[in-house]
Amino acid sequence: MDPTKIVHIGIRGARNHPQERKEARKYGASVITAKEIKENGYMASVKKALSIAQQDTDVVYVTVCSDVLDGAFNPQGPIDPCGLTSFELAMMVNECAYAGAGSFDFVEIYPETSGAHVSAHTGTCLALYFMNGVARNRLEKNQKLSNCSNY
Repeated sequence: MDPTKIVHIGIRGARNHPQERKEARKYGASVITAKEIKENGYMASVKKALSIAQQDTDVVYVTVCSDVLDGAFNPQGPIDPCGLTSFELAMMVNECAYAGAGSFDFVEIYPETSGAHVSAHTGTCLALYFMNGVARNRLEKNQKLSNCSNY
């Protein structure tokens, strides 16, 4: 695996020491902070990440740690402020799949503490958004292929 194709997205907060970002960059990985996403927009940020990850690669794998979410959207996890909203994350996951990402996982589904199963529901919904992106990608490719057969 080429570390220059690894993109960490949504890093923020006191639990993420600045030295960790320096280490990631030292080995060639890219870091797009939550602050950058908020300033530049989630779509511009995911397109930047994809341009890095897809360059000279056969497949992109998307793994999401639930800690990327703001505490308001992941109350069972660490209550770190200034994270992504569930909408931003879902749209980014969908865009990755639409752009051709090959697989997806969602880690840190926290044990139930509130009765609402927020973390598990979020993971399930993100899987659906990923599959929707895959379907849009395949539909578009099939439409292009069927249009070619008319010539």
